[in-house]
Amino acid sequence: MNSSNLLPSAGLYSLVALPEPYQTAFRQGSAHHLPGQFLPAKTDWFIQIALLPFTLMYALPILTLGPSLLHQAIRQPRSYVRFWQTLSQQDLPELGMMLILFLLAALLIGHCADRAWDQAQSFYRTWHCSRLRRRAEEGYGVVLLPDAIVGRLLDNLGRRNCLWLPKQSIAKIVWQRMREEGAKRSRWVNRTRICYVSANGKHQWLTLKGDVVDLGYAAHEPMSDRALYETLMDWWQERSPE
Repeated sequence: MNSSNLLPSAGLYSLVALPEPYQTAFRQGSAHHLPGQFLPAKTDWFIQIALLPFTLMYALPILTLGPSLLHQAIRQPRSYVRFWQTLSQQDLPELGMMLILFLLAALLIGHCADRAWDQAQSFYRTWHCSRLRRRAEEGYGVVLLPDAIVGRLLDNLGRRNCLWLPKQSIAKIVWQRMREEGAKRSRWVNRTRICYVSANGKHQWLTLKGDVVDLGYAAHEPMSDRALYETLMDWWQERSPE
């Protein structure tokens, strides 16, 4: 936290860590009434429905393995005892190989669970955002305040989906050509990148796609990226109020 005004330092946060009154505004669906320019989140149900089978596929290992192990422990608890006895009878190379295989399996299951949870969160937030809008409320999007950017996005940026970037913490905003991994192959794209100074004084980079907010362009249209960049640049180059 910034001790001078009790506001958090620049970075990515969960909703409960956003400063007030912005946390309450996003939670209650009144983010569009905050002072500044409100950029509503862009909902794309086609993408969410297309990703739903992959979400279930990623969730399948943890959904099947967990209940299976629990059922085995209840119905045949001695099978675990026999398993550990078998392990203890292996020589060192065989034991090491089995442990490596178990570790790889655990890492794979953990990765699948993480991907499933991430996609499930995006699906829920898209549904929640659509539900709020049926009541003419806005709980997701980005607000360009006079002296900061505050946002609650549908998709996670790393592990968090909310951001707080005071204008004074932003070192630069750039339009950068970069290689991005796709479902089948990588491709060259142009993205908006924000360089900001974090609490420890280090420079951090945040990459934003044009479809995180709705600026009047179709999803994944290249002009949406350029429009986001120009909108953020216009805001950043304005002088903050004294």
